[in-house]
Amino acid sequence: MVRSGEVSRDIEPMSTKDVQGLFNGLDPEAVQLQCGSANRFFVCHVTPGTTLAGENFTFSTGHFMTVLHAGLFELVRTSP
Repeated sequence: MVRSGEVSRDIEPMSTKDVQGLFNGLDPEAVQLQCGSANRFFVCHVTPGTTLAGENFTFSTGHFMTVLHAGLFELVRTSP
């Protein structure tokens, strides 16, 4: 579940086929890529240190989100 202000949304797991389409045919199993979607964004986990082709971005934590029309954002825990 994701909370934004007073609004909460469930994150729905994405199928392997949908994840492949989102990341240009990448083999999700090869980098342990898993994603879920909620409205206009996707939340994903990938093996830390993975660089996604075409994105020129290496994920140090392995957790990231992509927001429609805004791009990729790495998620970093700032408190316990």
